[in-house]
Amino acid sequence: MARLRPNNVIEGKLKSTGYTGEPTGTIEITENGNYNIKQYANASVQVPQPSGTINITENGAINVYEYANATVNVTYNETLNALLEGTLRTISNSEITKLGSAVFYNISSINYINFPNVTSIAYQCFRNSGVTGFIYFRKLTSIAGEIFMGCNNLTGVDLGEITNVANNSFNGSRNIKTLIIKNRASLGNVNAFTTTPFANGNVGGTLYTNYGNETWYPTATNWVSLSSNNQYKSIQKNLIELQTLGIDITPYYEIVVNLPTQDISTTKVYFKETLVENEYQQWFYGSGEWEQLSNIHLGGNNGS
Repeated sequence: MARLRPNNVIEGKLKSTGYTGEPTGTIEITENGNYNIKQYANASVQVPQPSGTINITENGAINVYEYANATVNVTYNETLNALLEGTLRTISNSEITKLGSAVFYNISSINYINFPNVTSIAYQCFRNSGVTGFIYFRKLTSIAGEIFMGCNNLTGVDLGEITNVANNSFNGSRNIKTLIIKNRASLGNVNAFTTTPFANGNVGGTLYTNYGNETWYPTATNWVSLSSNNQYKSIQKNLIELQTLGIDITPYYEIVVNLPTQDISTTKVYFKETLVENEYQQWFYGSGEWEQLSNIHLGGNNGS
């Protein structure tokens, strides 16, 4: 196993943290240059503290004292499989593409996570954790069951490009009110949202999806039976509303001088400046033709 203290933990302390996925790849120890210890690709790497001695052991031990202040990177380790006991509060990592089972299970101290390049999340990954605020998984294509079960501080999630919401995914997350799903996503069963605002008879939540998909959700199997109070809205037509909710809308628009004639995105809104400061025309390309939406203001009180 390869273990090290992740250099991208923003805040908080753990008794032991680590990437415990495949410990393969080159270990790079850099200080005034690079030093590659490829023969120790399967070694156990331990950093007692950032300025301590680096011990690399495989069939013995080597102490690299001259690199005591080095930066240690383990490459090709793309799966985060475990964070051991501790009081981690925030974590951000752009290299991780997969989150393993129960990584944050019962870690109540965690409140902010940022994994912008994650494509899949395994069973019970965040169950009963303290994650709060709006979470973005814009490259997500696959989720397993019970990933956000019992996350009572969670208010919203961008589920990216998933096409299936697994059983019990949000069961017990009683404060989740906003979902963003780009594609049409089937629902494993109605238990995915039990006791949430999306559940049958509750106040109701809002699902934002790509233009055209919002007309599909109210008639889709299982989705229609959740609650007559639920709302299904187009991302493209509701950018102002999403911005007001404090959601980062930058991935959903592009500012242009002229509307493109090739390589046109059917998921983005194109903004053209008007004569009014910070005001833009909104143009969306759907069903083979351009459609002009209501004008939008960026900057000022709403921010951009």
